[in-house]
Amino acid sequence: MWTGIELLHILQDIRMDFPFLEDFFLTISSRIFYMIIPIMMVVAIYWLFDREKGEIITLGCLSATFTSSIIKLIVAQPRPWILDPTLERVPGAHADGYSLPSGHTTLSASTYLPMAWYYRNKIILAIILVVAAILIMVARLMLCVHTPLDIITGIITAIVMVLIAIKAVEIGKRSERAYYTVSAAYIVLFTIAVLYACFYTEAELKEILQTSGFFYGLMIGRLIEHRYVGYTIKERTKGQKVKAYLIGILVAAVLLAVPHLAVPEVGTFIGGILLMIWCYALYPMIMMKKDL
Repeated sequence: MWTGIELLHILQDIRMDFPFLEDFFLTISSRIFYMIIPIMMVVAIYWLFDREKGEIITLGCLSATFTSSIIKLIVAQPRPWILDPTLERVPGAHADGYSLPSGHTTLSASTYLPMAWYYRNKIILAIILVVAAILIMVARLMLCVHTPLDIITGIITAIVMVLIAIKAVEIGKRSERAYYTVSAAYIVLFTIAVLYACFYTEAELKEILQTSGFFYGLMIGRLIEHRYVGYTIKERTKGQKVKAYLIGILVAAVLLAVPHLAVPEVGTFIGGILLMIWCYALYPMIMMKKDL
């Protein structure tokens, strides 16, 4: 099977000839750029600018990331340095587990690229978002933690799941029955994937729970919001937007961090559920009732 691993030898030589590139791409490949910043941007869109766009990007991002994790466990493609021992493993590159598809690519492509498309009229912002996504993909290749096939598969996974999310949100607006049917379809299909990963792959339960908590939390949050909140964005001054955003994001950080630190084995799963319910149900409810 073609993986394009030959390209990594060229990139490894370039990285070794210019040592500063390793530090640069390690920084670009860190969680703050491929995970934290895009998530913070998406919740800002949902809370303060365009509820539907925020919902689509979040649904597409989490379903793509979840799908990527399941594909990794099923395909069980080893990392490039295992396929080819002449490739050097770069310490600190966040490259545990299997290789295909690239999780960094999937997450960044399913957030940065839809945001760039939705805000394409803001040329500078759109360019920054596209460049950010590309740099993260290049970083994974430059650090030799993914093959070109891993990157391509990550992009395809992201595009497919974002397009499905767009259609799902569109169908869900047609009627109450349609909304609940779409939500049930997501939950059933992804639960089947979780059960398959639990019983038919060699993955540890902790590894499976890492991303599934965020997905199930989003599903619960969306259902609560739809049934009891009906969130609409209020007119706010820039100062009010900043205040509302900072309060929401600080509480979100606590809800994610505390379970993770208290019960490391399942903390990410619990924190993911709490985070998503807060971001997509409870905080929107508070923002509508209070002067935030």
